[in-house]
Amino acid sequence: MRLPSHLVKTIWESGRETSSGKLKIRTITGENDKPGQFAVLVGSKGLRAVDRNRWKRLVREALIGMRHRFKYGTRSVIRTAGPVPQSRTQAEILIHRLLSQAGLIR
Repeated sequence: MRLPSHLVKTIWESGRETSSGKLKIRTITGENDKPGQFAVLVGSKGLRAVDRNRWKRLVREALIGMRHRFKYGTRSVIRTAGPVPQSRTQAEILIHRLLSQAGLIR
């Protein structure tokens, strides 16, 4: 489910971008029989390490909960700028909205 680090830069430079509020996602689609793979990036400006780690964990938990709905063969990088939600429910709503707009879930 996690995206290998050597692909993150490639996807961020050449992927198709979709944004929803403070979240952005860049995606490439390929011929692959694996469910969607993701990387989560959080900027370091204005956030403490504790907050960045919490946000990454909330996003990963939301993605794991939606794993059965991912389209196959997609690779994505999710990035946030600014304040992050404090609850798992808020994170799930934001991630679901973003993935729906990007067309990454069935």
